[in-house]
Amino acid sequence: MSGIVQGEVHLAFFNPLRPSFIEDPYPALARLREAAPLYRSAELDSWVVTSYDLASQVLRDDARFTADPSRARNALAGHFALQAQRSGLSGVARMNSSDRPDHSRLRTAANPHFTRAVLRSRAGRITERARALLERRTATPSFDIVTDFAVPLARSVAWDHLGVHDPDEQEAVHRWATAVRRLETAPDAPAAEREAGAEALASLRAYLDARGADADRGDAPALQLLTAGGDLSDEERLGVVVDLGLSGNGSVAGAIANGALALLRHPEEEAALRAHPELLEGAVEEVLRYDAPTAVLGRWATADVDFAETSMRAGDEVLVVVAAAHRDPAVFVEPDRFDVRRDGPPHLAFGLGTHHCAGAGLGRLEIAVALRELLAAFPVLRAAPEAPRTPPRARNWMMRQITSLPIEVGAGSAAG
Repeated sequence: MSGIVQGEVHLAFFNPLRPSFIEDPYPALARLREAAPLYRSAELDSWVVTSYDLASQVLRDDARFTADPSRARNALAGHFALQAQRSGLSGVARMNSSDRPDHSRLRTAANPHFTRAVLRSRAGRITERARALLERRTATPSFDIVTDFAVPLARSVAWDHLGVHDPDEQEAVHRWATAVRRLETAPDAPAAEREAGAEALASLRAYLDARGADADRGDAPALQLLTAGGDLSDEERLGVVVDLGLSGNGSVAGAIANGALALLRHPEEEAALRAHPELLEGAVEEVLRYDAPTAVLGRWATADVDFAETSMRAGDEVLVVVAAAHRDPAVFVEPDRFDVRRDGPPHLAFGLGTHHCAGAGLGRLEIAVALRELLAAFPVLRAAPEAPRTPPRARNWMMRQITSLPIEVGAGSAAG
């Protein structure tokens, strides 16, 4: 097994922009991992890491690999320079993309609001919301797990945890946060869109200022983080709102949908989970391993470094393909098999080390509640007649996100 193969050699099978790759990347990733677990892609202008061992090393090594994309030296450098000019929050330290000491300060402020005790107090609300969404299934012959369930559940839980309980307020705050995020991800957007983002940022700031009096309310544990004093600046609090509020749209909703699809395609595992509810916790971990909603985590070399017998330059982008690491046969037995009884090494879906996801516990809770309530509502998971054989996915190879997954309601559904 070689350490590095130049990108041009393997573009015939490693083309992450190809529709067939987005539908099922695992065969190509397996070939790439076998040929070159550390691979220099000329097309992506990045290093691509596909083995579990090397992926774990990169994610744990904050000294040599940063999560801060402003350190990039490739085409991203210009993107982030423009972003810094046009986005009101782009220069603000964020948990997902900052290093120590800023990351430690932000993480210390957030951690008390994601403890086990706090999560236990939220479990009932999450269950109520899941059941309310599932009750709507009786109105139509099919029920879309993505648009009717996973996305609205994850969105509602995220904002509810931040103290935004009213559905209309959740919709407004979500709209503002999305517009702000759009400025960060597309700084070259048209002027009208940039203006809308600036207005959204002002609206979000005004809303949080108005909610300051609610900071001590027991039903809004994370609201204290956003309104109380301490080490966070006002702009950093706004960044926390945007990041935590929008997190469920991608990772949590994606995991719920991917988990439902895995159960639908593996009826023997669905039956095992129904017969043995105690397997649920492990099933959540298997869903996150088998088809992680975030397929790639980005890092950048902090300096010229030697890694895995290869020389990297400062600012080189390193794409850690956790989707490939999770199917590494050197670590996982029969890695391509979905097994709710699997008991093995931990997955990397929430990252490792310093940047292990602060909301991992909340995400696991949401996924568990969602799968449990889906199985309770539907005695059998069966694709709706109109469902395509291969569910459509977002055209982004770094995310494994289904955009629609209709299942059959039928006469056998449990009462709402």
